[in-house]
Amino acid sequence: MHALAKENNGQVAKLHNTSVKMIERHYAKYIAAALEDLARVAVLPLVPRSGGNVLMGKRA
Repeated sequence: MHALAKENNGQVAKLHNTSVKMIERHYAKYIAAALEDLARVAVLPLVPRSGGNVLMGKRA
């Protein structure tokens, strides 16, 4: 798990008087989805999306 997520889970656990293990056990799929969403926004696409303005070169 990402270090930042673990730190945030620790803060959430303290605020709700529970353990990080319990937070992760019950909310792991939501935590993973949130991290994927953050990564998706942060990463630049290497391949243009279909339908974009991509000019094809001449074929030999």
